[in-house]
Amino acid sequence: MLHVISLAAPNPVTVVPGDLVEVVTTFSYRGKAQAVPVYAGIGHFGLFGWNPVEPNENTTSVAVNSPDGFSTYQASVLIRIAENLAAGSYDVMARVEGHSETEARADGVITVPGGGGLGDMLTMILPLLMLGIVMPMVTGAFAENEEAAPIE
Repeated sequence: MLHVISLAAPNPVTVVPGDLVEVVTTFSYRGKAQAVPVYAGIGHFGLFGWNPVEPNENTTSVAVNSPDGFSTYQASVLIRIAENLAAGSYDVMARVEGHSETEARADGVITVPGGGGLGDMLTMILPLLMLGIVMPMVTGAFAENEEAAPIE
């Protein structure tokens, strides 16, 4: 399924692995004619900046030419949602490569729903299983020590 996220007016989307997300961004340019690389990715903004979830990112090229003044250009970058994208909320970021001032982002606009499969069940049940295995060993060890050293 194709989902479109415009960073000018982002709307949240829910995706699953295999979906396509089209990230649409705009930027201003003044200068000679050339093709500029535009990057877009899915990830998280953290303490140290952008942290992409690879390979959920892509780059496209946009032809620009504006020697007399700034012109606004639009770029669309397609990103295929990979199998490794875990359940949760994700941010989207796009920029002209090498020009951080063109960065546009939207926080928490991509949601990957929880799987509810066997892995999720094991994550919930595993602590209970461990407790069930460890508790008899611990209580049994105390009982043995009490029997080994009777109080007179």
